[in-house]
Amino acid sequence: IHTFGKLAVNDTDFERTTSRTDVQAYKGGAIFLQNAELSLQQTRITNCSATYNAGAVYLEAGSKLTATGCTFTGNSVTESVENDHAGGAVFSTTNAANSMIFSGCDFINNDGSAFGGAIACYSPNLIVKDGCNFIGNKTSSRKSGVAYGGALYLSQKATNGLITSSTFTDNYALNSYGSAYGGAIQVH
Repeated sequence: IHTFGKLAVNDTDFERTTSRTDVQAYKGGAIFLQNAELSLQQTRITNCSATYNAGAVYLEAGSKLTATGCTFTGNSVTESVENDHAGGAVFSTTNAANSMIFSGCDFINNDGSAFGGAIACYSPNLIVKDGCNFIGNKTSSRKSGVAYGGALYLSQKATNGLITSSTFTDNYALNSYGSAYGGAIQVH
């Protein structure tokens, strides 16, 4: 899905979708938002991938994502020789108008390569609440000098972050060649 405007997705499955090319890096293995609002409810996004950022959902240019009771499992971004990649399940750019709200969602076994095994947030607004679970997510960069935030990576632009009533279990940041920070959360 590549959308502008508003979209609601309820009780839907996205499985093994991908966004890739041999020529150029692509973003958002299942969903790409550009100046859009997306409401996800009771939706499952499983084993989706992208060759750059956001194995499942990518937010750009003033987009808003509200996810309630959703499950993100086994989503990933792949590495290239040139770039580090981020957001195994979800990635939000630095746009000041972007916002993400997750309520009662599960993030399981997602791989963000270098930044944010489940979520990489470069925008100011992130809310994680009401029983979200982060289980077995990882950053495990095999080529670069960084692996940040096994479950969540929040850049210095993420100035309005709130995490409440959530659980982080068995997440990790691993790097055989350099730095690894924040097995669960890295704020940088």
